[in-house]
Amino acid sequence: MLALILTLACAPLSVRAAGIQVESAELKLQRERYDVYAHLAIKLNPTLEEALHKGVTLVFRTDFRIVEPRRWWFDAELAHEAMQSRLSYNFLLRRYLLESSYQTHAYDTLDGALDGLGDIRAWSVLDRVELRPGTTYRASLRMKLDTSQLSKPMQVNALASGKWSLESPWYGWRVEAAAP
Repeated sequence: MLALILTLACAPLSVRAAGIQVESAELKLQRERYDVYAHLAIKLNPTLEEALHKGVTLVFRTDFRIVEPRRWWFDAELAHEAMQSRLSYNFLLRRYLLESSYQTHAYDTLDGALDGLGDIRAWSVLDRVELRPGTTYRASLRMKLDTSQLSKPMQVNALASGKWSLESPWYGWRVEAAAP
């Protein structure tokens, strides 16, 4: 009985629910441009895993935006960038392929591919001159499964079923512009 209680108590820790969660994000100045570095935890539901293994390429869209808060008028959006990543499964190689930013990486496991998808490094989004030193800005980031990239019959299925909905909430943080 005690073993059953311990097993049930530990079960939620080892099982992650399907979804996308931004765990961390930051904006770094690199060679006169600001780059996004972020880590997202991604878990597919059984429907999406099955579709992937049956040859459906899953396209993910990552959005970044930065705004300057204003006191007496609407906030000014300084940048809104989007990046696409494509996740597929190769039957012959029995490997997962992740295409992002003109690069392709192969992974042996789905968990490895999802970790690669959620690891954003040096995504150049903004010129240094677009941010004024001493000003605080609000940056935000999200990722979602882009069902508009599916074939038309699959889009209908995705609209009719909530099992194709996979999206993180916007993750926001404050950014202080670097001094010259």
